[in-house]
Amino acid sequence: MLFCEKKGGGFRFSRVTSATVVVNSETILASAHGFFLRDKESQRIISFDWQSDCFFRKYRNSKAVFEARFEKARFGAHFSREEESEDWAVLRLAKPLTTARPLRVARIDPARADSSTRIPIEIIAHHDSVEVTRRLYYSSGEMRLADNDSGPKRLVHDADTSGRASGGAMLFEQEDGIVSVLGVHSGGYSGRDVNRFVHIDSEILGAIREIKEP
Repeated sequence: MLFCEKKGGGFRFSRVTSATVVVNSETILASAHGFFLRDKESQRIISFDWQSDCFFRKYRNSKAVFEARFEKARFGAHFSREEESEDWAVLRLAKPLTTARPLRVARIDPARADSSTRIPIEIIAHHDSVEVTRRLYYSSGEMRLADNDSGPKRLVHDADTSGRASGGAMLFEQEDGIVSVLGVHSGGYSGRDVNRFVHIDSEILGAIREIKEP
């Protein structure tokens, strides 16, 4: 999980979102908007510093078994329409994670999808209705081509999610039986029954390789 917290003006601000360990034991893929928070009272945007305010924590059986801050980060977004984007963050942990196995990446190209495309997926993330330290939330669904999109082809999914699910792994079982990660959940659409997600492409893989370098 990605935790961010800071104090300012006599108040304490915090945000919790999901995060996914990919490729190796030091790399985290998350949503960039997990590093921001809109204060409900003032409506101002609170920005968290990824080095001093945020950290990654893993739980097992309701107990924290790993915690680390970040030493490198790259942020980006896939802009599909002027008013909407799927943002992402690739971060390098200050120490390797020893309590989980990194997920293998499965590439998917939205440009090759058509109206018949249906990809069974499962999301593993945290949910508003589940106590943060209790367990992960699993939800199954399908990935398909977005409807009525005037921009480039893009895929959406219909798995059940909530506010803490951003950054949660979108899993896909390949023909060889190995479960791999296609990308991470990014958010929902107002008034629609589908969700956005960020698929892992060459730009994100490039960021992963870049932060691995000393």
